Amino acid sequence: AQMQEEQAAKSGKKVSSNRVATRDRAFTEWAEDVMLTADRFNKNGSVSVAELRANLAGGKHEDFMEWLLVNHHKRFDYYDEDEGGELELGELAHAIHEYNDSFARGGAAGIADNFASGRHHRVPHGIIGGN
Repeated sequence: AQMQEEQAAKSGKKVSSNRVATRDRAFTEWAEDVMLTADRFNKNGSVSVAELRANLAGGKHEDFMEWLLVNHHKRFDYYDEDEGGELELGELAHAIHEYNDSFARGGAAGIADNFASGRHHRVPHGIIGGN
């Protein structure tokens, strides 16, 4: 949140603390939903590559899974900060934030409330607003 405010200050844009907090909360909620959907094998509060593949394929988080596991899951390994072979909630939220921003930088519209309302299904509808 602080980093977003600093970036906005440098660019001359104003970012309200409420908007940043709402955005951070949306990423956490999205990560919690991915975790709830994928953490099915041992229900340990973290997700493995196998759990993501088995439990997200064909569902509303499939596009995120494909993005995360591309190129022999190099992105997954990057976000696995403790190198434990699984992503914990914070690591997953970080990955989701980057996933979202990678599409937002490409000009996609920001729709933070779509996830909260259950309309997050495919990449264009899973983006949480930047700017």
